[in-house]
Amino acid sequence: VAGVEPSTRGGCTFVAIGDKVLMFCGRAERDICLFDGVFVLHSAESPMRWEQVEVASMEEEPTPRGAHGFAYMDGKVCIFGGYGPTADPRAQEETPLDDLIFLQLMQRG
Repeated sequence: VAGVEPSTRGGCTFVAIGDKVLMFCGRAERDICLFDGVFVLHSAESPMRWEQVEVASMEEEPTPRGAHGFAYMDGKVCIFGGYGPTADPRAQEETPLDDLIFLQLMQRG
């Protein structure tokens, strides 16, 4: 697989849109290190290719999280809840989230 691969992570989510597979967030194994960002796997290309894409929130920017819901419907990518960082960056725990965020993928070029 070509391109900029996402780092090793768990708790991330995927959604397929046509021949593209979107991956959102996740966390590092055995560590309270949450990731943000959206990666796209271009599955129809040979070789397949990863790309990190910019997103614009239709309401608020998503925070890093894991174990969240991630879906595509009516032309929108939506994220719900999961677990995110606490207000104290030194805390060794995560807090449950109950936000619903809609994203718009930014076209390059």
